[in-house]
Amino acid sequence: MNMLREFSLCISMTSRADQNDKWASYAGPGGWNDPDMLEVGNGGMTTEEYRSHFSIWALVKAPLLIGCDVRSMDNTTLMLLSNKEVIAVNQDSLGVQGKKVKSDGNIEVWAGPLSGNKVAVVLWNRGSSRATVTASWSDIGLKSTTVVNASLNTYHSEVLVWMTNKLLDTSVF
Repeated sequence: MNMLREFSLCISMTSRADQNDKWASYAGPGGWNDPDMLEVGNGGMTTEEYRSHFSIWALVKAPLLIGCDVRSMDNTTLMLLSNKEVIAVNQDSLGVQGKKVKSDGNIEVWAGPLSGNKVAVVLWNRGSSRATVTASWSDIGLKSTTVVNASLNTYHSEVLVWMTNKLLDTSVF
């Protein structure tokens, strides 16, 4: 794969995520923002970048339109595109688009409320080197004294977190 093409596709995906984030307040049942079809499995990005792509598209409730040839997808692509927990975030009945809630250079925290007083969180390192991504309770709409039940879907290098709490402050979303 041409390194320039790889870089270009990843930049395109991240810029579409940023553009889509600006329109989050307009999305909801009957009118979803559509940043574009999924590029997962088309070549041009690393597995980690595909994971990020699918995770963010799921969180922002984008239509999960598979853009690769399903007849020839490899096992990694199939595994990414069929992750039931990630798809459940996308299909959650509350229907509120997640958005970027914290950004520090290449380190970002994206979050969105789910039904049942839950919140989904994506910790996203957009850089090319290893980094620690930290989210505080206030970043995702929780008071610092809040106790939660958390479920982690490490989804390899991406982290999706579902939290349940009755005191979720949805004003951050």
